[in-house]
Amino acid sequence: MNDTDDPVERMLRQVALDIKGAMLLGASDEATKRALEKVVNDSHDEHVQHFFALVREGKGAGGRASALAMALGEIVLASVLIIGGLILLTPLVAGISQPEQLYTYLVQALLAPIVTTPLFPFVRAIEFGLAIVLMLAAMYTLRQAGASFRKAELVIEAGGR
Repeated sequence: MNDTDDPVERMLRQVALDIKGAMLLGASDEATKRALEKVVNDSHDEHVQHFFALVREGKGAGGRASALAMALGEIVLASVLIIGGLILLTPLVAGISQPEQLYTYLVQALLAPIVTTPLFPFVRAIEFGLAIVLMLAAMYTLRQAGASFRKAELVIEAGGR
């Protein structure tokens, strides 16, 4: 340690050593986590609360794995929406105006390619799997949105208050 070091840096280095000691003394990650939550919740000092808020703020919102899962879900959802939009837009561009013509077009556009593939016997299972993936992606996205609301300290209370 240099004598020219900033006093805040020296103190934070000491805090880092104390954290390392606490992690080594902790029986398990879960026990250490519970002890840390107790210390944070029991502390009423505004400076301590502000310090922990700074640490939480720099942590990020879930890490690389959750960001990857969310991105993949959004890509799948976007792909389905684009394909559905194109299927519904094409009859308008082609000038189909009668309901029978639209029905014939949709049957040809959707069923013909599926029936001719070797995966036709598995179409229901594939559709079910895709539906489950989309629902899970939607639920995960809603969960992330809720976490973002909590992080922004925006809480929606039941009863509209």
